[in-house]
Parts: sequence; structure tokens; C-alpha cells
Amino acid sequence: MTGMPYQLDPQIRDFADSSDRLFTADFDALPPLEQRRLYNAWCSDWSGPHPAEIATADFSVPTGGGEVPVRLYRPREHSGRLPVILYMHGGGWVLGSRDTHHQVTANMALQTQAAVLSVDYRLSPEHKFPAAFNDCYGVLAWLAASGPALNLDTKRLAVAGDSAGGNLAVAVALAARDRKGPPIALQGLIYPALRFQRNVDLATDSPGLSPDSLGVYAKAYLDRPEDAQNPYAAPLLAESFAGLPPAYIASAWFDAIREDSEAYAEKLEAAGVPVTYRCAPGLPHTYLRTIHVCAAARQEFAGLCEALKKALG
Repeated sequence: MTGMPYQLDPQIRDFADSSDRLFTADFDALPPLEQRRLYNAWCSDWSGPHPAEIATADFSVPTGGGEVPVRLYRPREHSGRLPVILYMHGGGWVLGSRDTHHQVTANMALQTQAAVLSVDYRLSPEHKFPAAFNDCYGVLAWLAASGPALNLDTKRLAVAGDSAGGNLAVAVALAARDRKGPPIALQGLIYPALRFQRNVDLATDSPGLSPDSLGVYAKAYLDRPEDAQNPYAAPLLAESFAGLPPAYIASAWFDAIREDSEAYAEKLEAAGVPVTYRCAPGLPHTYLRTIHVCAAARQEFAGLCEALKKALG
């Protein structure tokens, strides 16, 4: 990191070191089930307490591709109809679940005072593109039709996600525009991965995420080489960005895919779409895991939640 204009936040150093120890070339070579076992344990080690003010309910949503597990979060004090955020977790399309991102989604419900529906989409390489995308869009369509029966105000709806989940959130927003689907008030994106071809020479040092591991995740996710050109897999390749929902994009300086966030913000702005772009100078990819121990990460997350709360009214 010599010569970098910023230094890694001291409060996140232990987390970054743990990322580097786990996410190595040896990890990338493990079978997916073993990767998930290690990842789940690491996520558990870096999770804070569940906010008592938030109630949860696990169930499955029927979609065209089958039943998709979800978890619904809602503030206990609110008995009326709530706006709702559809959340897609990160993990390179290979890792992650509603459990690994429980801290993020529970605290998002707390800070926004909205309901949050976390999607446990199918993972790669067992289920390649477009399985995860189809699951997420299927849940969105179900939510628009069935949300009112759960006391959810689907006229006040946002999508959000981190990393690979940010990719899926943007893909869902694109599809909702293209298919005349449910109106979306905001795209809440945390260091999203939005393409598969990048200039690796320009990649920033990213704890736990190297250019080599990006290639491993892409190979696991994509079924055919031409899928890398599909805008529902690589949203930065969409022909047009006009008519998309406003976006709040939270990136991190120490992130190998930071340029994806920058490029998406530029494309939205050029298309006349309102966009707020932030880059946290001292934070790495996956900093959401540290909102309970790192003040800077907590501040970035609070900014995202405030934008979601404002957009949902």
C-alpha cells in the first residue's frame, strides 16, 4: 500500500488481516461446500449482536424457478404498513446467505424503520447465471403482488445489496425497467461488482479480494463466455441507463472493484438519473462486517440507511 493517498483505518486492521488470512489462493481452490463452511464461520466471528427491536420471520417465496428462501425483518414497534427493502447478499455468487448477512439486514431495518426482505438465492457453481438473478427478480415480482398481505407498502420499495448482491440489485432494477416491473424508489449499493472485464493493472490493493479471486468467482458464476456480455450479469454493459431508479453508491478505497462503482455513477449521471456516490477513504471491500467495531464503517452504513429511509418516505 506504499504510495497510497489513504491509509487503512486502524479500527479495521484486524478485520483486514483476517480477510487476508482466509481468502487466499488455497481458499479459492477448495470445494464450494468447504469454502462456505469457512466463510460462514468467519462471518459469525465478525458479527455483532442482533438488535432486540427487530423481529424476523423465515419463509419461502414461490417463483418461476421454484421456492426461494427469504427472511423478513421488521421493527417490532411498527404495526402499520411498512415500506420495504429487497436485499441481496454478497459473496461472489458462491458464498453467503441470509444468515451471513444477518447483521447488515437487521441493522438496516433498525436504521431505516422499514421492512427488509433478504433473499437466499441459489449459489454458484451448482447454479450458474441466470439462476441467482432469476431468483431475485422472482422474489421482487412476488413481493409486488403479495407484499400488501404481509402489511408491506410495495409502492415504497427499494433494492439494495453488497458486492455480488449489489450486482444483483442493479440487475433487478434493470429488469424491472425493461419488463415494466414494480417501481423502485432507490438502488442502495455497497461496493457492487458490475462487470467481468477490468484493467487488473489499475486494481487497488483489496484485503481478501484479489484480481485472481475475481476470476475464480466469475468462472463459477457464468455458464458461458457470452454471459459476461449479458447486462443482467454485467450491468455496466446495458445499452441504456435512462429510466433507472435513483442510486446511492457506497464504495471503498481499498477495493479491487472500486472502479465499477465509479463507472456506474458516471453512467447514471450521464443518463440523467439522480445518483449519490461515496468512496470511504480508509475502508476495504466487505467493510459492512465491521459496523459494530469500526466507526468509519458505521458512518458509511448510516449514510446508506439514511438515503434509503429518505427515498422510502
